[in-house]
Amino acid sequence: MKRILTCALCWLSATAFSAPSFDVAGRTVVVDATREDYVRYRLPVPDSKITAGQAEALIDAPAAEVVEVLRQYSEYRNFLPFFTDSQFVKKHEDFNELRLKAKILHGTVSIDAFVSVKERTLEDQVTEFDMRLIRGNIERLDSRWTVYPVSNNRSMVVFYLMVDPDLWFAKNTTLSEYNWVNCGRTVRALRERVLAKGAAPGPATSN
Repeated sequence: MKRILTCALCWLSATAFSAPSFDVAGRTVVVDATREDYVRYRLPVPDSKITAGQAEALIDAPAAEVVEVLRQYSEYRNFLPFFTDSQFVKKHEDFNELRLKAKILHGTVSIDAFVSVKERTLEDQVTEFDMRLIRGNIERLDSRWTVYPVSNNRSMVVFYLMVDPDLWFAKNTTLSEYNWVNCGRTVRALRERVLAKGAAPGPATSN
């Protein structure tokens, strides 16, 4: 039986944080050399046999435009892979609560989860969106967007994805592959959205 998770969320109230150690210039050279301007890789997760996926992508748009697209939470269903619905639920003191629905593993599994999204401003104009599971019909959902300015009109986006639906019939290798494949699909979808539509003005609560 799938476990319904509940968690108490306690966020720091400060708005300025130290940016994680990340060589933007060096990674830009690496990603720029690829055919599709993105790379993806697997990351081990403590206390889990499932690996997370992480992708790095270059977007030919200012970081501010990328951030505005990521703030439009209710629009996620219109461009992110496998999402069937995304709703802004409530603004808490230090985070936004969303309800996300998706179909994964070739449409055989439906996810219905309430998540928190904490936006943080880091050093050097870096912006991070940290998403964590509050409750839902999955075991674990962790994701994180980090947007780095490369130049006035170019950005580097790093996306981390760890999904564990706790399915008895799905092998750990299958779920690890899902995280790896779909972190790449997700950054490509974000890039297409930013380039095609730009950052439409409007509050994060818009539907």
